[in-house]
Formats: sequence, C-alpha cells, structure tokens
Amino acid sequence: MEAASVHLRTKTNLLLLLAAAGVAVALALASLAFLGAYHGLHDLVWETLPDELGVDPHPWYAIIITTVGGLAVGLLLVVVPGGGGPGPAEGHGLGTEEAPGIDAAGMVLVSLVSLTAGASLGPEAALITIAIAVGALGARRARKAELGRVFGMSGVGSVLSGLFGSPLAPAVAVLEVTHLTGRNLYVFLVPVLVASAVGLLTF
Repeated sequence: MEAASVHLRTKTNLLLLLAAAGVAVALALASLAFLGAYHGLHDLVWETLPDELGVDPHPWYAIIITTVGGLAVGLLLVVVPGGGGPGPAEGHGLGTEEAPGIDAAGMVLVSLVSLTAGASLGPEAALITIAIAVGALGARRARKAELGRVFGMSGVGSVLSGLFGSPLAPAVAVLEVTHLTGRNLYVFLVPVLVASAVGLLTF
C-alpha cells in the first residue's frame, strides 16, 4: 500500500481509517490501564503505606521514598531492554518506524517506578512509546509493515487527545514529523485526526 495509491475517496483509504480507529481504541484502553496502575501505586506508596506505618509522609518518609525510587530507576535503566526508551531529545520516538514491544515494556516499568517515587513528570513518554510499539505490531499483523508509522502516530494521536482533551492537539506533533514518514501530508494526517477523535471518545 504505497502513499501514492491511497486517496481519500477510495475503499483502501476507508479501510486505513477504520484500522487507525481500531488502533486508537486499543491505545486509549492501554492508556487508561497505565494511568490506573500509576494512580493505584501512588495511593499505595504515599497514602496507604504511611497510614499503615503510622508515619508522617513528610519530610523523612518522602526523602526515603524518592531516594530509593531514584536508585531503582537508575538500576532499571541499566538492566531493562531499550534503556528506558527514546528520550526527549529524540522526540520520544515520534515519527520512528517502530518501537520493539520489549523496549516499550521496559519504558512502562521505568515510568511507573519513576512517577510513583515522586518524579514531577507526566506519563506521556511511556504512552507514546507504547503507541508506537502497538502501531508497528498492528501493521505487521495486517501484513502492511509499511504502515507502521501511520498506525504508530494514530496511537500517539489517541493518547495525546485523551491527555489534553482535544482531538486537534496531536495535529501539531504530526505536522512536525510528517517529513520523516515519506508520505503525503493528508495520507498521514487524516488517519491520525480520526484516531484522535476516536481515542478521545473512548477516554
């Protein structure tokens, strides 16, 4: 399925949009699962555990947890595959062909430990890595590996629209990486916008 053969009024493009919508639903549910796990761990570490121990979570408990958490993150970055995933300087992997599933799993683990231990960061990096991995996997399962970037960015669109509460927010990221995809703008942008709207509805 080459970019030049995909037009907005063809059956092929309709199937592409339906596939992007399916990826969006999967990523929205995965994002909700990740956020649920994070909030559950956060409540356990910062509310339930101090109450059970009968200690004030500030300041010594907080110092202990953040120190242990930092050491755990440092160790995980060394031992888990992928080294925690693409960093901010690499655009968190936006526009790349794929992120291996095992790297995405490592990124999820690192992010959960880091966020639970008190890092003032958001879940975006891990969720973007998951989106790219799932998009690549979906393209391979459909035997259309060349659509890995389209599906990956559709998943990213679903994630970002849910986090920011707007289906138009992912369009900015898409415009930044279109030149990396080797595809016409509308072939790349329209599926992502559809996925963003579907993802937001799923959230």
